[in-house]
Amino acid sequence: MATLTQRHLKQNGLFLLLLILGMTGPLSIDMYLAAFPLILQDLNTTPHMLSFTLIGFSLFMAIGMLFIGTLSDRYGRRTVLLASLGCYIVGSLGCVFTPSIEFFILSRVVQAFGAGGMISIPMAIVKDSFHDQERTKIIATLQMFTVLGPTIAPILGAVLIKFFPWQASFVVLALIAIGSVIMTLLFEETLSADKRLQGGVLKTLLSLGEVLKHKGFMSFLCSTAMTSITFMAYLSISSYIYIKWFGLSETSFSLYFAANSLLLIFGPKVYLALKPRLRPSVILRGTLTLIFVAAILTATIGKTHPILFLICFAPIAMSNSFLRSFATDILLGQPHMNAGASASVISFTNVAFGSLGMFIASSSGTDYVQNLGLIGICVSVY
Repeated sequence: MATLTQRHLKQNGLFLLLLILGMTGPLSIDMYLAAFPLILQDLNTTPHMLSFTLIGFSLFMAIGMLFIGTLSDRYGRRTVLLASLGCYIVGSLGCVFTPSIEFFILSRVVQAFGAGGMISIPMAIVKDSFHDQERTKIIATLQMFTVLGPTIAPILGAVLIKFFPWQASFVVLALIAIGSVIMTLLFEETLSADKRLQGGVLKTLLSLGEVLKHKGFMSFLCSTAMTSITFMAYLSISSYIYIKWFGLSETSFSLYFAANSLLLIFGPKVYLALKPRLRPSVILRGTLTLIFVAAILTATIGKTHPILFLICFAPIAMSNSFLRSFATDILLGQPHMNAGASASVISFTNVAFGSLGMFIASSSGTDYVQNLGLIGICVSVY
């Protein structure tokens, strides 16, 4: 049962708002990837310059995650969320009407900063609003869709550019955010004035230090977030694995890619089933052992056939969404920790490790499958 009721949104409306917010940020990362050739031509730019629209987005979304959620501990969830949505909409419209690649990069940075708040604040709202058992179910469902977002975004973007100009992806994202603004106006504040941090902006941001210096919190978070390295490494080189290494067509690649995406749905469901039965330490050790075995199989027999690769890598893909639900549930349940700061650090750490995985994978040579397996082995034994 929710600890705080929403008179206008009701509980289902609140969940829908959190779901939309959680999906929008990840969708923004790579929904426009299929339009890269069109953007290159339209803006008369180079692949190197266009890559900064991805790099800049990842960097500033992580910065937004780290700081905006913390500010909501001082100024309230609703006010800061509306500001984040406003920032996101301005950035999205900037992408739609961009006259140059430089303006496009700047617009993506603005969009990303707002997206950071749209990801971190919902987790703080979950902690404010739900008791332990219901919070677990809400987090598991939200994490499932958050992880699924980056994998289905390119497919959605590819469909859009078949019928509309490349700017259509950003129009859709802006419209989603506008809808979120309307729902947020109906949202009732979940952090009462007496529970907010006191002091100015600097003092509020310094509250991040209380989370970062908590050794148990950070050790557990890093242990689980490390799996993002392997999964995001896979996302960054998946087309090379299936098309260049295995020689599949683009159509076949999309089918394998979709099959892998469906696996992410089962991670949170498995966590919901295991939580009442196993201690957290057993869950963590068992999952890392599973990743270790799957990574060895991926690096060896996984490189011989695309179906074998899909099967061998499947436990790693599912473990990523499983551990995100597991870690977020455990860490947000810690007493005497500011929800906004905690949610910010959780979101930032997962994105930071994921970005590291993308960088490692793109810099590790052309034996893609073996390298991916080796990354998984190193992550699981770290």
